[in-house]
Amino acid sequence: MGASASCPRRADASELAEVRRQLDDMILKVSSLQLANEGMRSRVRFRGEDEAAVPGSQCVVCMDAEAGHAFLPCLHVCACQACALRLCERSVLCQEALCCPICRRECSDVRPVYVSTSEDAEHVAAATAKRGAQTAKRSIRGARDTLLTATWS
Repeated sequence: MGASASCPRRADASELAEVRRQLDDMILKVSSLQLANEGMRSRVRFRGEDEAAVPGSQCVVCMDAEAGHAFLPCLHVCACQACALRLCERSVLCQEALCCPICRRECSDVRPVYVSTSEDAEHVAAATAKRGAQTAKRSIRGARDTLLTATWS
């Protein structure tokens, strides 16, 4: 059993100072990312059920609500949520193919449509900032562990 376990080397003052400086930099980055995240969250507004996915488009079935559902594969955005649901239920109950109300093409599905706006981009930016803060926190933990290991060695 000739091999002996080697002890970690003791860090000198300049190395400890550098690790502390890096730790301080990371803490500042995390703080700024958290502030940016909070600022983004305060400006984010989510689209409600009553808002149209395609502004100004009207449901071609009821002619009352805004259209927000697309028929696949033709991709016509032409029905509100209630009418899209009613058409799907009718096709199942009557054992008929689901058809697009505009082109009458047989459809495989109906999906809600969301149009990206600048507010959506802000929401994505806020989520990205949050992920950046989490990554920075992990880096801080690693630097802190390195600092503690170097200090106690």
